[in-house]
Amino acid sequence: SKVKANTSSKNTYTYSTSFTKAVIDTYLPFNNPIRTCKELSSEHKQRLEKKVSVWDFSPLNVSHEDLIHCSVIIISQVFSLSEVTLFTTDQLYDFITDLSSIYYNENPYHNFAHAVDVLQCIYYFLCQMGLVPLADGTPNLSRTKSFHILRPRDIFALFIAAIGHDTAHPGVNNAFLINTSAPLALLYNDNSVLESFHAMTLFQLLKKHKFDQVLGGQDSVEYTEFRKLVITTILATDMALHSDYVTRIKEQKERLVDSDPSDWDAARCLEERLLFCSGLIKCADISNVARPFPRTYEWAQILVEEFASQGDLERELGMDVLPMNDRSQIVLEDSQIGFIRFVALGLFESVSDYMQGMNKSELSFPVKYIEQNLSIWQDRKQEHIESNHHTLVHDRRHNENTQSTTTTVVGSSYQKEDTDSHSDSTATSASEDNSDYHTQAVDAIGSKPDYNLPKMPAVAMTSLSHPNNVYPTKESPDFDHVSEWEHRESSGPVYCQCTIQ
Repeated sequence: SKVKANTSSKNTYTYSTSFTKAVIDTYLPFNNPIRTCKELSSEHKQRLEKKVSVWDFSPLNVSHEDLIHCSVIIISQVFSLSEVTLFTTDQLYDFITDLSSIYYNENPYHNFAHAVDVLQCIYYFLCQMGLVPLADGTPNLSRTKSFHILRPRDIFALFIAAIGHDTAHPGVNNAFLINTSAPLALLYNDNSVLESFHAMTLFQLLKKHKFDQVLGGQDSVEYTEFRKLVITTILATDMALHSDYVTRIKEQKERLVDSDPSDWDAARCLEERLLFCSGLIKCADISNVARPFPRTYEWAQILVEEFASQGDLERELGMDVLPMNDRSQIVLEDSQIGFIRFVALGLFESVSDYMQGMNKSELSFPVKYIEQNLSIWQDRKQEHIESNHHTLVHDRRHNENTQSTTTTVVGSSYQKEDTDSHSDSTATSASEDNSDYHTQAVDAIGSKPDYNLPKMPAVAMTSLSHPNNVYPTKESPDFDHVSEWEHRESSGPVYCQCTIQ
């Protein structure tokens, strides 16, 4: 009986391993070679350490090799703290190099550069809280209430979650996978499909690099807590859960008013820790709107291109295309205004208020950047409205006379009077620093983005030629899905990107 039980257990393990391998083989990049990194010179290392130690950080136009170096530099900072299991530099390089190769770097947005951007954002947040040393040597460590909630080993887990939170992202969103009955959607029952896949894929890679063994084995408390935090925070990046998390973060702040984390029991600490880390990674995941405007502008164009890529694929498959994914209807300014107003600003304000409840206000700076960037986007929209007013009026009248159908949009319509009113109030209350920021930001971006957008289509479209393709195709000789995205003039509605992240 004992032999039979062991045989059954072995067969179950073999089946589980084979199934997982089949899923990974289907969705991970094909034959992507593992790159090796050259050893850093001291001068080059210092340059990268300074680069990752500022908020005006951009991974765009940085070599793949330097992105790996930046990731290792950031994660290594936590090893200077106590209570952290040490990994060797070689172990980290092997893991990060391997991880970088299973990101679809052909994706305009969801690629390894985005992963490094999220990692650097969380790192900078924690540096501002005084929990992690700055890589460039600037002294900043201090003990705060959050130190009791977030232990050094939790910071390590959060770093791993950040760099792996979009592992093997296919370049399309959950809605697309669900609407096409993709195998991943069926596997995860239409719930947090991509996020569940990212977590599963990441842990397969962590196991390959023996993280479970280094952290004490799969049954150890350290590994169990590590796995719990990584999975929870990755699942928190599902934008379908966004409103719920914002509400929970606000409630958490209220709980901290008359509470000392050092008095909490283990269960309470775990609950608060997971929510705290979830709030941080959610902010980091959409931090492109909170960076200095030249960075925000770069990311906005890249993100819009990935939306349009999905829209092109949907059209090719004969599916309905939402305006937010329709290359002919996307308006860059509107997409950013809507996302900031209805999604990003509320989240960052909640996290900032939470930090003030912890007697720390270091995370108020992203809110200021978001407000300044929102003002710039609104000014850009107003400029387009004024310069094209007569053309837009003519087009609208023509459409009213020739079309009998209406278009459903995501977001809200902005009236010209509202825009003027907001611009006037913003201008009245803006400080000289804000005015200087506005001028410098506009001068920095010029008329073209600093980043060259990848060509169409998104990597997800390779599924059309895959021998096991599950998507029915629809030929459309009149549609050219490789055309580049061009700026569209605003017609009023705001297409909010909140369902895509």
